[in-house]
Amino acid sequence: MAYCRACGHLNSDAARFCRSCGATQDRQTERPSETNTVSTPPSGAPNNRGVSNRNRWLIGGGVALVAVVICTVLAIALRSKGATSTSTKQQVNSASPDLNTIGQAAPYQVINGQTDSDGFPTTPARLCISSNEKQDCYTPPTQDPPFGLDAKAEVVKLASGSSLILFTAESSSGGSGSLTIIALLENHGGRLENLLPKVAVTNQSEHRVWDLPSISTMPVLTTADFIWADGETHFARHLYRITSYVYDKNAGRYIQRDDFVTGKKYPGLDEADAVKVLEPEKAAIVARLQHGYPSGSDSLYSTPIAIRPENDIPPDPAIEQTLNQWAAALARNDVSAQVGFYATEVDPYFLMHAVSRQYIESDKQKLFDKGVRLTSYHIRDLLITMTSLDEATVRLIKDWQTREGAENARSTRSQLHLKRFNGEWKIVGEQDLRSQ
Repeated sequence: MAYCRACGHLNSDAARFCRSCGATQDRQTERPSETNTVSTPPSGAPNNRGVSNRNRWLIGGGVALVAVVICTVLAIALRSKGATSTSTKQQVNSASPDLNTIGQAAPYQVINGQTDSDGFPTTPARLCISSNEKQDCYTPPTQDPPFGLDAKAEVVKLASGSSLILFTAESSSGGSGSLTIIALLENHGGRLENLLPKVAVTNQSEHRVWDLPSISTMPVLTTADFIWADGETHFARHLYRITSYVYDKNAGRYIQRDDFVTGKKYPGLDEADAVKVLEPEKAAIVARLQHGYPSGSDSLYSTPIAIRPENDIPPDPAIEQTLNQWAAALARNDVSAQVGFYATEVDPYFLMHAVSRQYIESDKQKLFDKGVRLTSYHIRDLLITMTSLDEATVRLIKDWQTREGAENARSTRSQLHLKRFNGEWKIVGEQDLRSQ
């Protein structure tokens, strides 16, 4: 191989003319020792080897640049996919049991109940804690359908440094209404205990856990639930019943401390995204709790429980027993048994006066004949006032339904007058009370 002296092109040994410029090749310039080697180009001739090397570097650099671009695109795509996966995982975790830790206490899991193909609960939700390889679970009280939906829990810090767990779960059969159970759970060495009585509110309600040191060193639970009066639609404006639960040291658990009806109607879910009653009523709630107003009293200025006349007659326990039996007869739709709790003459009887026991029986039987049946009937929050040793006035709340379903639940505030005849208490007056 030899370089052309004219243009520097590398020609084969056998070439007589340069394949690039056509110049005659001087074969005498070739040295036998370089026959099988690549000759060095003459001075001033272009170095095609250098050009080849540069081409290789350019090609290599281009390939590297393309590789970098491809890797960058892949990295962005993978990062985007990872973010999507994380979001999906969080959604799955939020639907799956959530593992939380209560300060230094045992971790807990919130587990929704099982549902049928329509999404209605078939088993109750649970809250479980694990400690020393042992597990204990809180399950809400029996309900049909079970409290198995939308289970939630949050930590309630106590002044002592320990904690309670506020647990809620929903029961729904697909109508416009639903019930939510509320529990305040305490961890007793790995065993969960609900410190509240049974507290269940509708989906048109509000509840708050307040820190009120002037009332109790423990948190105060207050609920506001709507009262569905005749002529009102479900989610219209309603009066609300406000109930407060305060911790009782002697009982070692919460008790109902106060209960009253708001003096005005508040917007329902037709007008608002959520019920907002408790904050506007908070001043009245605190005042009632501080001064001990009677549960069921609508007036903020009613005589406090703590101020009782010295000659006040203690309620006869037989009165509450009698009224519980009367309510049980109503729940059974047993007209004959119901009427047996009334005196021979009742005045008033709702909007009527001086009616006979026979009239009451006839009135109730007419409803029964029309197919009206009570599916449940309960009385609560009895406030018994003895007007004499043989007479008493009782204020109470009636909870009742004539059809299944939480949306059909009704509550009525009533006042009964009772009198003792031959050792037995009989109802001599019954009327429903209207909130002021």
